[in-house]
Amino acid sequence: GNLIVASGHGIDFAATGDIGGTDSELLDDYEEGSFTPTFTSTSANFNYSQQAGTYTKIGWLVTVNIFIRAQSSSTLTNALTVTNLPFTSISSTGYYAAASFGQIQSVNYPDGALELTASIGSNNTSITIQYSRDDAGALNLTAAAIDGATSAGFMISLTYVAS
Repeated sequence: GNLIVASGHGIDFAATGDIGGTDSELLDDYEEGSFTPTFTSTSANFNYSQQAGTYTKIGWLVTVNIFIRAQSSSTLTNALTVTNLPFTSISSTGYYAAASFGQIQSVNYPDGALELTASIGSNNTSITIQYSRDDAGALNLTAAAIDGATSAGFMISLTYVAS
């Protein structure tokens, strides 16, 4: 059978054996599910061939896995983000969590781009995608990077702290 914990309760990990320890020692939230990630870029339109997102939330920690592919049209010069994450990241000055790419498909790298990076900042539900350059700061990837005859996109994995 299943272990069922009454609503409003959880698993207590208090090191002292003290029942009813502090909130930080109580696991009282576990969720898993799916969501539909989307690309966003001001004034751009997207035709999707793949949009899949899954998440697991344990306490404040959220892990998302995304597979998203599309073609873009219209305005292609604005920053490209992956939006619609299932939980808002923690609101804390200077907070960032880095994402990992499992696969990058048919992306048009800008001139001088070395590698793609992705992160989520404070109080956010979107992933910022940037590219690094040799001996220079990173720049935002634009919708032009996924403009083409074939769908372009990413497999992304991200673990972040939710509010």
